[in-house]
Amino acid sequence: LDDNTVLNYALVPSTAADGDAPNGILCGRVEHYGEGWIALAAAETADEMVGGEAIIGLPDESSVLKYNLGGFSVDLVTPMAESM
Repeated sequence: LDDNTVLNYALVPSTAADGDAPNGILCGRVEHYGEGWIALAAAETADEMVGGEAIIGLPDESSVLKYNLGGFSVDLVTPMAESM
């Protein structure tokens, strides 16, 4: 991604036992060598992130959580239930 940020990933093909993952699974890890926050997000459409999901790591809070991207303001980015 840049000199201080690395994305490691693997595409794991589905198996007959993976009924919930007919196209396989993307496994990945984003590492940043420095101070800051990291986010990784996915969207249902290519047009916008609203309605998508993000994984956000906040070093000051020592947390990494999944979030719903409900809108463009910070108060509309809400943590997802742990079971999601």
